[in-house]
This record gives sequence, C-alpha cells and structure tokens, in this order.
Amino acid sequence: MDYNTATAQECADWLACDDGWTKVQTAHGDYAWRHSTLRDDPCSNWSHPYPLTLDAAAGALRSNWRVDYIRDRGEYAGLGDARWYARVFRVPGDITNSVSCEGPDELTARYRAAVASKMEGGKA
Repeated sequence: MDYNTATAQECADWLACDDGWTKVQTAHGDYAWRHSTLRDDPCSNWSHPYPLTLDAAAGALRSNWRVDYIRDRGEYAGLGDARWYARVFRVPGDITNSVSCEGPDELTARYRAAVASKMEGGKA
C-alpha cells in the first residue's frame, strides 16, 4: 500500500489487518471485524478497530512515535486548497527518524502518518 495516496479508510483497514484483525462478511451481508485471538462467534459483530475519528487516528500511531506537528499547509501558505501536513518522529526525538505525510484533511494526514510509522519504523 502506498500511504502517500491512500484514503483514511484504506489506512484504517491496513492498520487493522496489520494488527491481526480480519474483515469478514456476516450472514446478513454486512461486514464485521474479528481479531485472530478472539473465538469465532457467528453472533458477534465487532465494529472497525480504527473508526474514522481523530482520536482513533492518534491511537493508531506506534507507541514509540510522536506527532511533531500537524498543520493546514494551504491556510498557512495562503493557498486556497487545504493540504494537511503531519510529521511524526521516533522517540527519542531524533529528527532523522521522521516521516512526513500530507492529506486532503487532518484525519487522512494522521492515518497516513500512522501507517508510515509502522511501515518505516524498522528502517530508521
């Protein structure tokens, strides 16, 4: 997956799968998320482990990574189009271990940064 172009939903789905969750179709035709450590109960319907909220996106960031800053670059630069920019770094604050992501909104930028921290976390 290319986190630079992924939607917030694609990032949330990738993070869930990376954490051991599986998207399964229920008997009613809708979808549920089940974790590999939970027993398979056909009556159970788990909601998405990473809902499309700012809190969930912040919680998806790896525990040893922190948000350096996030801002609306379009507004900051006086541009008409909003482009959110997020930079995250590995703790301790070594800026050489950082990843920067952009998105059309804050939610997407934060989810992209969470995916990037997992994908790039072992490389830095």
